[in-house]
Parts: sequence; C-alpha cells; structure tokens
Amino acid sequence: MFSLWHEAATAMSSELRMPSERLYADHAMLRCALGSPWVEREAREAAKPQVRFSDLHPLYRNLGSATTGDVVVVAELAMYLRAFKDDPQIASVLANLRSGTKYRPTLFELAMAYRWQRAGARVTLEPKIPHGLADFAAEIDGITFIVECASFPTDVFDTDPNVLGQFLSPFGSKHFDFPFSVTLELRVAEQTLGDFFGDVLRACKDAMQRFHQELNEVSVRAAFGTVTMRRTSIRDVKTGEWDPAMRLVSHEPNESGSLFRAHETREIREKGWICVSMPSRRGDGYEKTREKFLEEYRQLRDVSAPRLILLDITGLTYDVLRADMGRINAGLGQDLLQRPKASALWLTTRGITDDARFQYRAFVMDNPNATTPVPASFTNRVAEMEYRLDYLTETERAAS
Repeated sequence: MFSLWHEAATAMSSELRMPSERLYADHAMLRCALGSPWVEREAREAAKPQVRFSDLHPLYRNLGSATTGDVVVVAELAMYLRAFKDDPQIASVLANLRSGTKYRPTLFELAMAYRWQRAGARVTLEPKIPHGLADFAAEIDGITFIVECASFPTDVFDTDPNVLGQFLSPFGSKHFDFPFSVTLELRVAEQTLGDFFGDVLRACKDAMQRFHQELNEVSVRAAFGTVTMRRTSIRDVKTGEWDPAMRLVSHEPNESGSLFRAHETREIREKGWICVSMPSRRGDGYEKTREKFLEEYRQLRDVSAPRLILLDITGLTYDVLRADMGRINAGLGQDLLQRPKASALWLTTRGITDDARFQYRAFVMDNPNATTPVPASFTNRVAEMEYRLDYLTETERAAS
C-alpha cells in the first residue's frame, strides 16, 4: 500500500540526512496515530475505479507518494505529534488531521505551536474560549496569549498553482546547475486521472534531460499539458501569464555560517525560474487576507487575554516577503490598529528549501496600539531559529 513511499525514503535518506529506519518509524507512528480504520477507509477510496488522485485525503497522498515533499512532511508531522503527545487535546487534533478539509489548517496550527514551544513559550493546544476552542495558547514571559491560526487552500487540486510550483522547487534546486539562468515553464491544461504529481515530475525530468543534451529550448507534451525548458529571458518572467513565477537562487551564509537573513546582506546567484500556468485564477488576495483576518478576530470575541492571529497565505502567494507591503499596510494595517486587543498579526508562507525542509517565512505586523504587545525578543527568537535550526535533525542548518 505504501511501498512507493518506503522506496523513496530509502533512496533519499542520505540526501535528507535522516536514517531510513527513522523515516520508517515516523511513517509507522503516523499511521498508528491516525488509526487503522482511517487508513483502511482511505485505501478503499483509493481503490475505487476512476478515482482521481485529487479525491484522496491529502495526508493519505503524502503517506503513499514518492516525492521529497511527501517523505519530509511525514517526518515533520510525526515530530509535531511526538512533541504534543501528552497535550489533553491531542485526540481532537488527530480528528482534525483525519478530516480532508481540516488537515492543512491543522498542520499549520501544529507547525506554529511547535515553533513557539521551541522558542520558549509554554504551549497548550485548543484552549477553551467563550465561543468554542482557539487553536493554541502560548505563555510568554508570564503572559498568556490566545492564538488563532488559519490558512487558505494550498492544494494543487484546488486549482492553486503556487503549491505545484513549490512541489517543483526541489527539482529546480537540484537540476538548475548551469552557468546561466534557466526557466521551466509548466502549462497545465487539465487535471488528469492517476498520479498527477508523478506525471508532472516525469515530464519535467524528460524536458531537463533533453535540455542538457541540446542546450536549446525544448518542449515535452503530456496528457496534463506541456513542459518547456529554455534559457531565461526577461519576457519569461514579466508577462502576466504566470501564476506564480518562482525565482530560484543560491546565496552565501553570513559570517556565523548561518543563512539567517543572509539574503539581506549577500550577493545571490540566480539559478533559474519555475513558471506555472493553470486554468483558474485567484481573486484579490489582499482583500481575501483582510477578510480572513477579520473572520479569525471575530472568533476570538469576548476573549479577555491578548490575542494573536497567524495566517498562512501560501494559497495566495508563494512568498510573503514579495507581497505588496503598501497594500497590506493600507488595508490590514489599519484594521489591526483599530483592534488593540490584537497584539500582532503574522502573515506566513510555507515553502521547501534547497536542503529539503519545509520552512516558513513571515511578515510580522506588531500592533503599536496593542494593550499587550508580544515581546520582541520572542518574535526574533522564532525567526532566527527558523533559519538557523534544522528541527528534523536538531542540527545547525547547512549553507546552500
């Protein structure tokens, strides 16, 4: 049932710097936590004739697929569940992970709770509030903050091209090794039956192999659409055709050997671009983000403790640090200022790094009118650890 995942874990263990036995144990622990009835039910769904890969639970797809991201997310989620195994609400969290609609928001909740706990906060999951449950509570320097997390759909099968671009990022980081910048163009005409991710990856590998041989523009046709490889030109990334156009770069570590804020102080080398086009388009992401913030704030009404709201906007943009800060400040910034009980708003995006780790980038909006601000030292500690520490191996992150 999960042989493809195990074969991939075996082949990738050295590259991922995690023993294959540890990866197998993570997979087994996750299956055990989810329970045999859930695994068997999802397996029956997967075996139905003409079932689309998109119809499967995203976590079941992770457990059975063979990409780098699938292997890493299983290890990542197992790490979170071990960290919170004694939390009184862990059964509720597992129930949410089993839900196809709640899985991704719950993964984001666990990712943030884990990072805040590692940065020194005392974290409890799903505390009771006047109108239900919040996502987690964090005691920082003796002050308890109530935290609400939310995310936008980030499944490629919800017609979100950003996640498909991120799925291809490890491929680009590994193979874009030319003395010049290259561009991979992926045009998806339709979602196909079967292993959609695998079909895309195979077409990309075919295009890359041909490009290596010819060093000229090549195109590969597949059932889902086309993949084109070419040398980068300005027109590739300045048209409105691509959503997104993801730039892959390499950069040097800072003086301490860390990549923390290295992008701010060091020259970078452009390796190439991954450009994705899919049939559907999103609406105004800034207005959607604003609406989501107001929705999450309303859920925390009548909460007496200071409040924080964390939004994963990967479904709207692949990199929050490339967003239009002017529009964010003009809309969300004003909304935040008018709500002094909201201590801060974090806008985050999730992406996979060159060393095959899922990493969050964040634009932190502290509220200058907040009745209880978040200690700046804590916020800085969370950010630094995200760049400096490889949580999966408990080691300093290697330069890339």
